[in-house]
Amino acid sequence: MKLRIHGDSIRLRLTVGEVVAVGRGETVAETAHLGDPHLSYSLTPLADATAVDAVFDGGAMRVSLPAAMARRWAETEEVSLHGAAGAVIILIEKDFDCLEPREGDEKLDTFPNPKA
Repeated sequence: MKLRIHGDSIRLRLTVGEVVAVGRGETVAETAHLGDPHLSYSLTPLADATAVDAVFDGGAMRVSLPAAMARRWAETEEVSLHGAAGAVIILIEKDFDCLEPREGDEKLDTFPNPKA
């Protein structure tokens, strides 16, 4: 799962396997070891959630979404989900192959690019 933060927007991009896991109700998580402390971030489907949400606490960013929304997203061609937590915009996307790969780009378990 890739994390991109720009101002008050958060974007998570998930691989095929991660989308499948979230669709099954599983949490996916990553950690960036930036020294001590580190930054961890996760995406969790919750049965009782009513919208996409995010909280940041103690070096951990936890994004949640309704489990039914996650299941539908995993089972369809829908590309992205979005929500907001206060002033912060949250975007959750399927990670596609790059149209013009750059050196160092990883093509591991990504979705086929529909524009290819």
